[in-house]
Amino acid sequence: MDGELYEPYSSTTIKRVQRALKNRDLYPGPISGVLDAPTMKAIYTFQQAVYTLQLCGVPTPRTRWILEQGSHTDPAS
Repeated sequence: MDGELYEPYSSTTIKRVQRALKNRDLYPGPISGVLDAPTMKAIYTFQQAVYTLQLCGVPTPRTRWILEQGSHTDPAS
């Protein structure tokens, strides 16, 4: 999945990513729908923690899929 061509990220997609990162305490910023530097830093941190993801700081399809799966290490809701 990583490395494929895909459409630019919509505001809705970035908001979903920001919420998922915020739920993991990786993103302290607002849910703005903008792929800004703090969002990219949080994505990169997540990608580093997973080990199997491309380290790029953007929400590739594979990064989004794994981010949205949840984990036993996620905080309890």
